[in-house]
Amino acid sequence: MMNDNQNTLEQIMNEIRSNLSGDANADLRYIHEQMETYKNHELAKEIIRACGRLMSEIMPEELRQKMQEAMKKDFGSFNDTIRTVHEKIDAQEFETALKLMEELVEKIESLHGFEDDSVSEYRYFHEPFEEILYLHTAKPEKEVRHAGIDYTEVYMLYGSLLVEHKQYEKAQTELRKGLHYNPADFFLAMEYIETFKALGKIDEFFRLTKEAFKIAFRRDYIARCYRNLGYYFIEKQLWSEAVSCYLMSQVFEPDASQAANELFYIEQKTEGKVKQPSARQLHEYAEKYGFPLGPDGDILRIAYSYGKHYMDQKAFEPARYFLSIAYDLTEDDTVKKMLDTISRVS
Repeated sequence: MMNDNQNTLEQIMNEIRSNLSGDANADLRYIHEQMETYKNHELAKEIIRACGRLMSEIMPEELRQKMQEAMKKDFGSFNDTIRTVHEKIDAQEFETALKLMEELVEKIESLHGFEDDSVSEYRYFHEPFEEILYLHTAKPEKEVRHAGIDYTEVYMLYGSLLVEHKQYEKAQTELRKGLHYNPADFFLAMEYIETFKALGKIDEFFRLTKEAFKIAFRRDYIARCYRNLGYYFIEKQLWSEAVSCYLMSQVFEPDASQAANELFYIEQKTEGKVKQPSARQLHEYAEKYGFPLGPDGDILRIAYSYGKHYMDQKAFEPARYFLSIAYDLTEDDTVKKMLDTISRVS
């Protein structure tokens, strides 16, 4: 449903479009004039952005290529900086890496290029499931547009370096900026959650970890969530609950050593007095503390329904993508048969 601002913007842009002549050069001049006309309008930012998109649609191919080359140059500089930061981190030159990221973030933020406005919000998703998960859970009223900069990587790197320098509150601020652009980025969310552990805010660490199950759409993501819960219960000296969570972690990531190491620690700490919890106890703990047993139900429904939809449309690659997520989480025989069918026909 469009809000009043969206309706107004659409009306203005429809009027501008209706006056286009088909002569690219004349139309570009006309659109530029309209940008000037509306520069003091209450929706000036939105109109100017929409006019910019319209200009991109109609400009001659030669001019478009020149603009693309200029953008590639800018992005090349951006990518070079990110690459250099990774090199400095690998060399443990954290001070230099942090300085480079501070300069990059300052430069990017000064552009104000992909800030939300009254009709659009800008996001940067790394894969389709992140975007679909966001749309299903947030149900945004504004139009979701692609941000041209990978803000999630920028703020993840910057936040991680701030954590390395023990600037935890500032790290939280920067990581939240990244989560604004991609609320479904699991690794970014985990980095943010870890700052609460570092600050000793263990209850908030616990609460946010339970929320993270809602974006944990891979087995190792779920395992990580359970390990976080296990850490919380160790801190509270709730040994049986901790064992339960680490065992659940092993269900979803059997080869990870972290859970095994913590289970060994608990055994040593309690002198082997904590027995393996029963299935009934596990359900009781999940209900009492408010964490799920297994994948989030919405994630499973989305993965299966989208996979089935694309399967019915004979769009086999997207069907394989979504059904693979569903099967990875459930190892369901019905989903496996659908994937086998796709392998035979595609």
